[in-house]
Formats: sequence, C-alpha cells, structure tokens
Amino acid sequence: GGITTRKLSVTAEAIGLQTEKTYDGNTTTNVNGNTITGSNGLTGIVGKEKVSATVSCNYDSPAAGDRSITTTFGLSGDDSGNYCIDSLISNGKIKQIQLEVDNTKLPAIAATRKYDATTDVYLDGTSTKLSDYPLAANAVSGLINSEVVTVKSLAQPT
Repeated sequence: GGITTRKLSVTAEAIGLQTEKTYDGNTTTNVNGNTITGSNGLTGIVGKEKVSATVSCNYDSPAAGDRSITTTFGLSGDDSGNYCIDSLISNGKIKQIQLEVDNTKLPAIAATRKYDATTDVYLDGTSTKLSDYPLAANAVSGLINSEVVTVKSLAQPT
C-alpha cells in the first residue's frame, strides 16, 4: 500500500467567517485571503510539521439575498504535500443596502388635484405623475461603484 495524504479540517466558526454582510458589490467575505495554521483553527497536523492554509472564501453571487458561501484552502509550508483539506460550504446572506434620497432634489408636488379615483400624486403645475418622474443621479446616495438604479417615487395623499 502507498502513503496517502492526511486530511486536515477546519470549521467556518474556527476561521471567524461572518455569514452575513451588507451589499457591497462583491462576493468576498471577511476571511478571504487570511492564513490559518495549527494554532488558529487548522486541525490534524502531525507533530511540529509546517503547514498553513490560505483561505479563499466567496459568496456565490454579489446580489442581495440568501447565498451559498464556498471556502477553499491553498496549503503551503515545508510539509504541505503530506496533507489535503476539503472545501467548506456555508449558508449566508447579503443584506440590501439602504439608499438615501436627497429630498431637496425632488420636484414640487401639487397640493391639490381633481378626484380621479386613483391615489396618483402629480407634480406641481403639470400632468406628470410623481411615480413617472426620473430622479437625478445626484439625488440618490449610497450606490456602490458605478451602479445605476431607477427610483420610482411614490406618495400617498392624506
């Protein structure tokens, strides 16, 4: 029989994986690029052999919602050829980012209007519905990188 590699193990908890984050436009996690050793979560190393693992840990998509997180490990060190390690799959979540609208950039809204059996709100002095009014790009803050969103303005008359 031949000599086979020894399987190392690690848990998401041991490496400090945070499985929830706010949308930031990318798939990386808080532990991506970290190095782990026998002293901080890597178990199964024989004696004083020299082995460490570099963590590659990413969400399956940068989009907000329930996500899968895959963690893989690149082994290094003088004795790394004697070892192997399996990937980890974790459940995660990317929370939606909160955008802010500068209401000084909103158009004037008509204070009164004729009854038309709808709850539509109109711009002052026009027949344009508030919901059809495109907001200027500088009216919305909190966007990531060069992302673009379409904001539909809605209001409920009282």
